[in-house]
Amino acid sequence: MAATSRVQCKKCEKNSGIITCNGCLEELCRRCFNDHRQDLLKEFDNVVYEHDMLKQQLETPNENESHPLLKQIDEWKKDSINKVKQLAEQCRADVVNLLDENKDAFINRLSKITNTVRKGRDDDDYDERDLRKWMDDLKELKDELIKPSNFCVEEDKQQSPWIPKIRVRENFYDQAKAKNVQTYIDISLYGINIWNVHDAIINDLPRTNNHVEGYNSRLESNFPKHPHIYHFIELLRDEHLYQHHRAEESDMQIRKRKNLYNNIDSKLKELHEEHVKRTITNTELAIKCGRAV
Repeated sequence: MAATSRVQCKKCEKNSGIITCNGCLEELCRRCFNDHRQDLLKEFDNVVYEHDMLKQQLETPNENESHPLLKQIDEWKKDSINKVKQLAEQCRADVVNLLDENKDAFINRLSKITNTVRKGRDDDDYDERDLRKWMDDLKELKDELIKPSNFCVEEDKQQSPWIPKIRVRENFYDQAKAKNVQTYIDISLYGINIWNVHDAIINDLPRTNNHVEGYNSRLESNFPKHPHIYHFIELLRDEHLYQHHRAEESDMQIRKRKNLYNNIDSKLKELHEEHVKRTITNTELAIKCGRAV
């Protein structure tokens, strides 16, 4: 009679494997299986610990200074302040040096005025014109002392910004992608003023250019390629009469829009009102508008 083969324990390789772990699919003996469960229990404790730590972070107010993004802003602020201080000290030193140079010239000019005034007083030889001139010279010297004419402090608008501006940018496309929303427009290529129809919806104007497409289609069907100039003028005249007739009809009776389009516009207006009242976020507005149309 053939002996029954036994599967060895995958861990100790001594005892027979009598229990199979459904997770790792290894056959273990009783002792190794108990040790294996103890190891899993430790890993489970690690999962609970990470869960509790994440929960604590989520329950912490957003003003928590330990957030990496807030630290990034603080670092930018600190670096920018240091740059401003360094440039300010350099400019202050330059201004002080130039003021010292101007002071020597001002002293010489004041000395000349002093000698002239003193001579006029000693000789008692002056009139209104002299007094007016001396006052003007003193005022000019005083003004230049406060606001020198040979240098000034100004912003260097030609140089590129040496302190990069930071901003908080909401990753709209990532949020939309996470919610399985397909984005059709790349804002970097097409400005929002080109495709945005917000004002059209609010003012009950067409959201699409279907009417223009219809007009172009009509012209394409009525006008042959490379027509003779006289035939082209005749076609233009007929088209003018036709459009004039349509305009008169529209003045007498406005064409009714399909209920489908009216319902879409009403839904978009409702979503706009909800967004104004801040009951829905920017992302939710984009998602719901995409579904409405």
